[in-house]
Amino acid sequence: MNLYDCDFCIANKMYEGRACFLNKFPGNKSYTFELPIFVENSPYPLESRKVELDMEGVIEELVNLEWEKPDAPPFELLRTYFMNPEVCMTSLAFEGTDLIGLEQQTRNYNTLPFDGGLLDQPTVLLQAFDVISSERNHWERIRMERTNRDMKKQQMQQKAKMNQGPQGPPRPIGKIPMGGRR
Repeated sequence: MNLYDCDFCIANKMYEGRACFLNKFPGNKSYTFELPIFVENSPYPLESRKVELDMEGVIEELVNLEWEKPDAPPFELLRTYFMNPEVCMTSLAFEGTDLIGLEQQTRNYNTLPFDGGLLDQPTVLLQAFDVISSERNHWERIRMERTNRDMKKQQMQQKAKMNQGPQGPPRPIGKIPMGGRR
């Protein structure tokens, strides 16, 4: 997830095309989005609707989209379905994003955030780490299943090519001279 620099955004007037939910300039309380309407058993939206949403509404619609597309990560759903205007990730950043970064560092460096052992860590922090780890494992499992499925598909295609038999040189048209080689 890329977070934007607010000063750069304001200096270049990029906020005109983005939905910024910050409490300071250039943020607004709500924006009008064109959201998809999915029909049952259809992977693609058939129509769309215009909706005025605040930050909580965007998160609620994002959760609804996650039910429709469970194999897509939330960031991809935001990029795909909340494009006009584009939702600014920095303004959607909340305390949870800090926890995600902290969990990532904890995992990378094999250390805990607070001095001491496991029992010296706040219970809420450990619960958050459990949730983040389980979600990461879930998406990793989905990614690996896709990769394995694609690899099996490629192997099956290669195997099918090999079973077709060798394609020798083309046979000459007409009579073959008798008497050996020339």
